[in-house]
Amino acid sequence: MTQEASDLALKLQSLARKGDFAGATALARQYAAHLRSDAKSSFISGLAFAMVGDYKSAAASFKIVLSLDPTHIAARGALARALILSGDAAGAQTLIDQLAHEANTAPEAAENLIDAYLQAGRAEDAYQAALRADARYGGGRFLPRLGEAALRTRRRNVAFDAAARAEKRFGMTPAVLNIAGPAAIMKDDDKCLSAMTARINAFAPERAAAIFDFWTSVLMAGDFLREARKSAELAAGALPSAARWRLVSDLRLADRDARGAEIAARNALELEPSDAAAMTLLARCRLVAGEDEEAKRLLIKASEIEPSCAAAFDNLAQIDANAISEAMANILESNIYSKRFSPDDEAKALLALARRDEARGEFQGAFDRIIAAKKLLSGSADAAGRGYNPAKTDAVVNTMLRRFPAPFKSRKRTRPDARPIFVVGMPRSGTSLVEQILASHARVYGVGEAPGMQLMLDEFLAAPDLSFVDGAAQEDLSKRAERYLGALPKKALASAAFVDKHPLNFWCVGLIRAILPDAGIVLLKRPAIDTCLSILRLRFFASYDFANSIDAVAHYYAAHLKMTAHWRALFADAIHEIEYNELTTSPEKTIRGLLDYCGLEFDPSCLKFYETPRNVITHSAAQVRKPMNQTASERRAKYAGALKPLEDALSRFGVATR
Repeated sequence: MTQEASDLALKLQSLARKGDFAGATALARQYAAHLRSDAKSSFISGLAFAMVGDYKSAAASFKIVLSLDPTHIAARGALARALILSGDAAGAQTLIDQLAHEANTAPEAAENLIDAYLQAGRAEDAYQAALRADARYGGGRFLPRLGEAALRTRRRNVAFDAAARAEKRFGMTPAVLNIAGPAAIMKDDDKCLSAMTARINAFAPERAAAIFDFWTSVLMAGDFLREARKSAELAAGALPSAARWRLVSDLRLADRDARGAEIAARNALELEPSDAAAMTLLARCRLVAGEDEEAKRLLIKASEIEPSCAAAFDNLAQIDANAISEAMANILESNIYSKRFSPDDEAKALLALARRDEARGEFQGAFDRIIAAKKLLSGSADAAGRGYNPAKTDAVVNTMLRRFPAPFKSRKRTRPDARPIFVVGMPRSGTSLVEQILASHARVYGVGEAPGMQLMLDEFLAAPDLSFVDGAAQEDLSKRAERYLGALPKKALASAAFVDKHPLNFWCVGLIRAILPDAGIVLLKRPAIDTCLSILRLRFFASYDFANSIDAVAHYYAAHLKMTAHWRALFADAIHEIEYNELTTSPEKTIRGLLDYCGLEFDPSCLKFYETPRNVITHSAAQVRKPMNQTASERRAKYAGALKPLEDALSRFGVATR
């Protein structure tokens, strides 16, 4: 290397270490001709270009490095990541294949392979590669990457172990911080988290915020949304920005904290008053509070400020599809045609247009748009290794059938709390409506979708084979009951009864009966076509991976039928079933029966549930503010022949559609 090349590399490296990536890229452009023969400077320049989001220039720099030194493994890995970020998946895959081959003999190749998988969102591939590398090379070198991949794939215990081992071996290095922080948040280790936070906040704000941003991305990738909120708030506190406060708002909504979500959205708008995405979040908060017209006004304003804000149109169409004007529809169509949207935003735009088609009576067109949107969402999920896995669902069914083969004796009640009422069923089967009805009773508190039982289900499925029928330790069950109840609002436990309406708790009926034997189970039943169509019409969290294709939702519905049939056979006397169509056509009779099952006297307010002022943070927020109607039940007839692909899929999985 010449002295001139060495000096340039040192200058670029100095700027990069200071975090002045803009300065580094400016210097790289100034010496562009020189870089063509300088591998080291080109590599540093590529990293700087990637840091400012210029992935095409980054890729060009890394290609120069490889033309000068084809054995440069770090450049190959960096190029793979740059190509992924610039949309060249095929080019990236070629490099990934090379790295996968080299990873068998070169630990640096294994590191770059794992990083490329993580960049591509292929968390499961990253986890398996990290496991192999850790076993092959040892020395703790791969523990931070193993821990990150474990969290991204929801393997909490593996992540905790990797973080602890990495910290013990290396101390709290930057790489270890990347996994130790999320692990501390997951474990509610406030002491450890406080120490790490104090250390990180001593850094420059940009660096501190970047670390907290990384924690958030790892936790969100694993769908640990409540935990991700904590790190997102740390990032917003370290270096406030509209984007960071928007993320806090979104995560607080996911955590059922409407007040906190509104505060965060307003913080974002204070920083950027014309931030359409923040305005959309504020609108969602207004909708949650029952202020539909204000939400609608905000969404229209957001769509006018930023016509490419697909989320504004998506939310507006859920409140009032007719509010999507011809001009708005043309803008969405143009953005879709011109490929200006990301896949996720294009899906939102298509679903907004589908609801508009519905409102105009164009049901075949609406269904075609729905399927096109879901294809985008499922494609993204598959590419990230989060796609629906029918075998996994079948395995959960078989595990629950094996571990709960027969009825069992209920243990004694742990404490005289409010009676828990679990409202379960498929999503879009009426669980939000039933919760709203019950929460309208003077002596009932509506919790919403508490995560407690779902977390216990994850633990139960990951545990060695055991059966509550054979008897689990009384102490263990009592601790689980205390843990579940302790996470609820105090108002819930002070009421005569509280309602947990997480629909996916239909998997947990056996667990519920073992842990909280006095709990009521209300099972919602709705025709398969109606339920699956309603699911397909909406976007759900990543954990609802079954919602993104016709075959997936049909298979999942069939699994739901098998699971609930088993629970009815075991606990028939403890389960109260409600047919959605009977609820909407004979509300008073159905509601009286529901209240009687819950041990509650009749309250006329339950018939006027739509007047009850409370936050509703579900896709049904607008619907439960309206009097009982048959709009949803009538949708199937309007779609008519357009639904044949869905009917065929359900039939293939043994689900009756008539």
